[in-house]
Amino acid sequence: MQFSPEISILRSIIPNIGADEKLFFILLAGILKPKEDATYSWTRLKQTAAQTGEILGFTKEASSRSLKRLEEAGLVNVHLEQGIFGRPRKNWFIKPNGWSENSTTLKNFNCPLGIICLDIIHARLRHPKKTSLKNSLLLLALVLASEADETGVVTSSHSKLSQLSGVPKLQMTRRLQQLRACDFIQESIPGLVQGDFLGRVNSIHYLNFKHELFFGTGIVAEQLLLSINGSSETEQILSTFGFPNPHDRLSSADDAAKEKIGLKRTKISPGSWEQNALNTMKNITSRRYVQCGIERYAAKLLINKAKIFTTSLWRIQEDISHSEFVILLLNTQEVPNRNDSSKALMFYRLCADLEELSHSLAEKCIYKIPGSIKKTLDPRKDVYRILPSDMSDRKVVKLEMISKE
Repeated sequence: MQFSPEISILRSIIPNIGADEKLFFILLAGILKPKEDATYSWTRLKQTAAQTGEILGFTKEASSRSLKRLEEAGLVNVHLEQGIFGRPRKNWFIKPNGWSENSTTLKNFNCPLGIICLDIIHARLRHPKKTSLKNSLLLLALVLASEADETGVVTSSHSKLSQLSGVPKLQMTRRLQQLRACDFIQESIPGLVQGDFLGRVNSIHYLNFKHELFFGTGIVAEQLLLSINGSSETEQILSTFGFPNPHDRLSSADDAAKEKIGLKRTKISPGSWEQNALNTMKNITSRRYVQCGIERYAAKLLINKAKIFTTSLWRIQEDISHSEFVILLLNTQEVPNRNDSSKALMFYRLCADLEELSHSLAEKCIYKIPGSIKKTLDPRKDVYRILPSDMSDRKVVKLEMISKE
């Protein structure tokens, strides 16, 4: 897929420029288009720094500072043009592919919301003073949108967000909180540190498609409150602690590794959880993260109900989780090899419990979705997502259908 210069710059890690300067550069690329010839050169900027700032929504000082920083970074060139009278006039040119020469461009990236990001950039150029976000926050919002999946969920690390946005890593938590306060981020699930059952995993952020930035981009989120009473899925595991089932799996990872992989013995395995991942279910932060993974996978299953296994069907599946579920749960393609150790094999067996609960939740939801919604769903451009639920006494499941017009 060929991306516009604005998105290519947005998806590039450019050292030595901050968030304000990078946003200025993206907007500058939006008004200075490359020439359609073999020179790969760009049209020149004839306006002064003050005039350019007015066009892009920057003050005179910020515009001058940004042009100077971009010149120092080798991203723009300056040509002095002497008129008949007065001092020479500066003409600014974007250096052809300068950002790819002086940065790390994410060439093989998946950007499901790339067109949405471009619409936001063009809206800023049409109405430079309309947005309520400061320039640095607007750039971070664009980075989050470019990192999001098709459901508007972001799982990138603070380090990567910092590299792409120019916001210092030490300030990232505060800046994300500011975006949450202005309702651009709808929900956030804290990440986990090393030592948990899942290892070190990044925080999860849900973008709010009803925020003003998404107006006019063609993306629509319709929320459905599905009445599904009862405990959350992780609460169902926790409630079995201390009451092992006679048909439960062996709780020791070493002993379980000696068993031949076969049918699941029981719906969930409290003995195995208590022995191998007790803190995951006892710790509210870890449990909330696991619950989020269960809900995210359930939402994916809703797009194609043929993939949803009933409890009876799931019981005849292998006693280990599928890689697709583990990748979503850990938010990485680098998943453990189940054959590496007995601990890794137990990890996949415990994930099988979680994956089964995802299928169970999806099965409950599919019967609660109104028929009118099911009829209008287009799997080619529509997706579902489930917003984080209450951890114990869940009254409703907050399901959103996201459509691109």
